[in-house]
Amino acid sequence: MEEVAGNRPAPLRSSNGGGVPSGMVNGSSDLLMEGSSLRSSLRLERFGAAYGDRVALVDITLSWPDRGVIAVVGPGSSGKSTLVRTLCGINASIVNFKTWGRVWYRDALLDVSNTAEDQGETSRPMLVAQKLRLLASTVARNAAMLFPDRHALSPREAAERVRDLLLHLGQDDLAARLEDQVVELSLGQQRRLALARLTPVDPAVVCLDEPTDGLEDQEADPLIDFIRAEGQRRCVVVVTHRLDHARRLAQGGRVLLIGGGRVLADQPTEEFFESPACPEAADYVRTGCCQVVAADADPDMLDPNQPPPPALPSEVREIREQARRPGSLRPPSGFRWLYPGRLAGTSKPGLLVELEEDLAGLAGLGITTLVCLTAETPPIASNDLARHGIRGLTLPMPDMGAPCLEDGLTFLEDLKHRLDAGEVVALHCRGGLGRTGMMLAAYLIYQGASALEALERVRQVEPKYVQSLTQVTFLDELARRLGRDSNPICPVWEGDSRVALAE
Repeated sequence: MEEVAGNRPAPLRSSNGGGVPSGMVNGSSDLLMEGSSLRSSLRLERFGAAYGDRVALVDITLSWPDRGVIAVVGPGSSGKSTLVRTLCGINASIVNFKTWGRVWYRDALLDVSNTAEDQGETSRPMLVAQKLRLLASTVARNAAMLFPDRHALSPREAAERVRDLLLHLGQDDLAARLEDQVVELSLGQQRRLALARLTPVDPAVVCLDEPTDGLEDQEADPLIDFIRAEGQRRCVVVVTHRLDHARRLAQGGRVLLIGGGRVLADQPTEEFFESPACPEAADYVRTGCCQVVAADADPDMLDPNQPPPPALPSEVREIREQARRPGSLRPPSGFRWLYPGRLAGTSKPGLLVELEEDLAGLAGLGITTLVCLTAETPPIASNDLARHGIRGLTLPMPDMGAPCLEDGLTFLEDLKHRLDAGEVVALHCRGGLGRTGMMLAAYLIYQGASALEALERVRQVEPKYVQSLTQVTFLDELARRLGRDSNPICPVWEGDSRVALAE
């Protein structure tokens, strides 16, 4: 790593919540407790969310049943993904992300702004992310990752448990490939595995973001069938832009149309398609799009014939005013803490706004060292960084690439020394996802996690972290070099209120 010029880590989601079916603990054939009654699913009351001064959701009031499939549809940038990412705790790592209103999960209030707080049997809804792929390790090890007692199981016992689980779920083709690497599966099989592996946690609500995106019909059909079957056991919320898939997925369930950050329609599926509740819903059913004004649109900037959006609640106006005040934190796009106050990832400063604005935002967050991971663009000049009290370092690698193993190990050793010395470090590539996520995961491996645990952990911070097979392969090779294949406990910093992934 070349030079250009005691806080605890981000909390980990529990993998052994009280909602685990008994069959997954003792290995009996009662895997899913089918027919059991969950206490409740999820309710929102006047819920909203904002990124800084940009309002993404407002006045969301709804109730989801214990079972069934809810299809969430709407035009692009309407707030669909923000809704599920927020409920699942993903957006809690965004520095300037704010929420208001109330959320109940399993009849208990859920603090969506705090991923560290254990809210009950299963802390929150669980997310299967958009375009999920490139999971590390084998089918068996991936599917066993969330078994609460997996460290008490031999590899053979874990594999047998996984086989029983997959057969019980009707995923016979996956059960026949337990020792295959997940990256060798088709994309549709990977997404079915990603859903199946959540079963031991028994979440009341599972959210899937565009699960059929990029799939041909022959791959989408078994995934749709599996999602519908899961809807008979729990509430499954599916964000999709495919109206034909929404109708099939939510048959007998409901469709939620979101536009401009608001709920425009919430109807039983057939009623939504046959008798839409509003003109916007009718337009969406007919054309796949609808014209809706953003929740925070300035009425003075609208066409005179365009009706303004409803007035924002007073607490929302206060949040926006606070975000606009001089000195308020404005981190670069994609900024995420891995260890709050110690180690973060971000997109390249100056990518979307002026460089000085992003550097000021990093300095305001306490960043003292910025590591550039790009080979295709030069690092930020040392004098630009120095004006904000930031030191620049480099570990260049190509887009979608990885460093050689020796360079990676040297970097990780140096990074640990810097963090131990009190430096606050941010890593960046261009978009802040592939190379950045990989090196954050690499640091977790250096600290004691397996490749699978590290990938799981960083994708709880940002589901799009680690973008290529080359990067996954680097993490596997690093784990083998460091002897991490036994899935040791990922370290928990003193005072962390949640257990580690492997505990």
